[in-house]
Amino acid sequence: MALIERFKRDILKHRGRSAVLGTLFVILVALSIKAVFEVQIRPVNASVVSTNASVPNAKTGEPVTDSTTVAEAQERMNQSSLLWQTLQHVSPNAMNPETTFTFNASLYTLVAPVETPKNPTPVDAQPVKPAPTPAIDTEAIKAARIREQARALVLKTTAVAPDTKPMAIVNQQLLTVGQEILGFEITAIRAREVEFNKDGISVVVKMPDGQ
Repeated sequence: MALIERFKRDILKHRGRSAVLGTLFVILVALSIKAVFEVQIRPVNASVVSTNASVPNAKTGEPVTDSTTVAEAQERMNQSSLLWQTLQHVSPNAMNPETTFTFNASLYTLVAPVETPKNPTPVDAQPVKPAPTPAIDTEAIKAARIREQARALVLKTTAVAPDTKPMAIVNQQLLTVGQEILGFEITAIRAREVEFNKDGISVVVKMPDGQ
């Protein structure tokens, strides 16, 4: 009794929560009753199908008793018979597999195979020409080397007179035409200059200005 009285007091104290709990309880009861009715086994009405015809099944060989299946099977048999008649009309020898599947070469055009070269040469490829070897002017190099050596010849003075043999002082030596110094041969002595020759290269050495 004390528990019931306490439960009543709680309901009166929390009327909002009590209303929500009551609604949820009613919904739960309704769903339970619906589930019970759906689980019950429903009666099944069975009827015997009358057999109108019997046609063997093409796959299993068992007789087919359904009237709809019998009609479909009969239709397929009619189509197969019509197809076989058409095939015999087109090719009377269709019953002979060797004749039917014989290759007829006259129906095809033979094309000669195209031979591909083993090492094809590209059409746009051009032979690469070697770069020309630059010509070396050995004579110019030789003349430049001799002129560089002629810098060692220092002409001090020259003596040129009509009745005397021309002379010149080169590197503190008195020389005349035909003599050599440092590998250079004197070929001509003129006023304030001397002409030398070495290995076929002519070099003119002049006196410094102011002397």
